[in-house]
Amino acid sequence: GLLLPQMKRMVVQTLLAARGNLRVATDYYSAFQLLGYDFLIDDELRAWLCEINASPAVADELLADLVDALVQSAVDPYCPPIEALIQSTRGGRTPARREVDGGRITGRFERLYPERSGSR
Repeated sequence: GLLLPQMKRMVVQTLLAARGNLRVATDYYSAFQLLGYDFLIDDELRAWLCEINASPAVADELLADLVDALVQSAVDPYCPPIEALIQSTRGGRTPARREVDGGRITGRFERLYPERSGSR
């Protein structure tokens, strides 16, 4: 595919350019933020970055899955879930958990830039 590599490159480049403003890690905590990237695709299959939203709107029907996926990729590696607590908040059913392979989520999220050693 032509589009995804272009879009991934733009995401990485913008995050690297803004990393000094985005970094909030301290000895006490690290935070993450959900960003929304809007692209236009032209008739020659070139991706153009339109804007980056710090508070992207998410359709109500997508929100629950998005929150689960974010927690699984950003929180679970540092604080693994206790299945009994998950079941109690989900009416007794356990949501499908994404597999983690070597620190890389094998579901809908993908690490686009290598993590520096010691940054966890």
